[in-house]
Parts: sequence; structure tokens; C-alpha cells
Amino acid sequence: GREQTLRTLAEGQLFGEVALFAAAPRSADAVAEGDVALFVIAGDRLEHFVRTNPTLAVDLIRNLSQCVRDAEERAR
Repeated sequence: GREQTLRTLAEGQLFGEVALFAAAPRSADAVAEGDVALFVIAGDRLEHFVRTNPTLAVDLIRNLSQCVRDAEERAR
């Protein structure tokens, strides 16, 4: 496939959550433009954190909503 920048992440942002919640492989790769620290979390652990931390759940919903808005913009 062709290479396309879908979004650029800032410090503290996350990616891959759609694949975790959908129990599906990632549909895109991530490429770092510089030095990064990466934290990997398994889907079952993320689900536990979401169930026990409402603030995290709201942050994830906001992140997913932004992903949907961005996808809609790209589709126009």
C-alpha cells in the first residue's frame, strides 16, 4: 500500500486502542520522527483500567471521537 500520514501524535497521546477494543490487528503502522518512549499495554489490561478508571474511559472516548472526526475529514 501507499504511505500516508494519518496523524502526528504529541507527548502523552496514544494509538492502537481501536485494534485493542475491536480485537483486531492494527490497520496502520506507527513511525517515530525522533526519540520516543513507548508503553505497550495488553488489551485485557486496558479493559481492566477502563472499567476501574472513569477518567481514563472518558479520555479514550475523546481520543476515539477525534479519530472518527479526522477520518471523516480525510474522506471529504
